[in-house]
Amino acid sequence: MPGLLFPAPGGPRLPAFTAAVRDVLAGGSVAAVGFACTWRPGSGADRILADLTREVAAPR
Repeated sequence: MPGLLFPAPGGPRLPAFTAAVRDVLAGGSVAAVGFACTWRPGSGADRILADLTREVAAPR
């Protein structure tokens, strides 16, 4: 994910992460989804995650 303070080498890119979250949500009843990361200040990752959160939280 972009903007992580401590990125994992070879970790998933944002599109893969987003697709995985969509797959989980499409699989049935989901009670909660949580995203927790430490962001690099000024990276803009907070805005990206906010957009993703709104997208996955939208009623289907």
